[in-house]
Amino acid sequence: MSRNGNRDFEGRDRGRRSLEAQARGRRRLGAALLLGTALAPAFAAGQALAQQAAQPTVAQQQKRFDIPAQPLSSALAVYGRQAGLQVSVDAAAVRGIAAPAVSGTFAAGDALDR
Repeated sequence: MSRNGNRDFEGRDRGRRSLEAQARGRRRLGAALLLGTALAPAFAAGQALAQQAAQPTVAQQQKRFDIPAQPLSSALAVYGRQAGLQVSVDAAAVRGIAAPAVSGTFAAGDALDR
C-alpha cells in the first residue's frame, strides 16, 4: 500500500481507540451514577437517624404525670396515656397488685420506676 494508505489505516485505528475510550468513559459515568443513585437513600437514612439521635425519644422527654394510687392494671393504662406510649399487660399477671401514686415531672422510664 501507499504511504497514504497506511495513514488512513492509522487514522481509523486512532478513531476506533477514541470510540473505545469514549465508551469506557460512558460506562464509568453510568456506573458512578448508578452507585450514587443506590447510595442516596442510605445517605438520607443516615441523616434522618442522626437527626433522630439528636432529639429525645418519647421515653426520654420530661412529662407531667399525675397518676393516683390504684390497681396496677389501671395505673398502667393511665401511665400509657400520660406518657404517650402504648402499654399492654396480661391482667392476670398484675391482678391484686396495687400501684402507688405518681405525681411530678419525669421521663417516662423514671415515672414507671416510681
